[in-house]
Amino acid sequence: MSALTTSLLARLAPTRVLNPAGPTRLEQQVIALFDQLRTPLLRYLLSIRVPLADAEEIVQEAFLLLFSHLLAGKNQ
Repeated sequence: MSALTTSLLARLAPTRVLNPAGPTRLEQQVIALFDQLRTPLLRYLLSIRVPLADAEEIVQEAFLLLFSHLLAGKNQ
């Protein structure tokens, strides 16, 4: 697991103790999507002149919002 993925996982559920057995199925799905789409999203944001630090924050926030949305039981 990459450091970025670990960072995202820590931000997905900051108030709970991480399960020693590993992330939940939902967390695994969001992490897989993050790993798949992070680079293309960053490239897009950089192409429209968003600074790298801001682009990284935007991508992480988007996946945190996705996780919150799915955790609340809303449609996939």
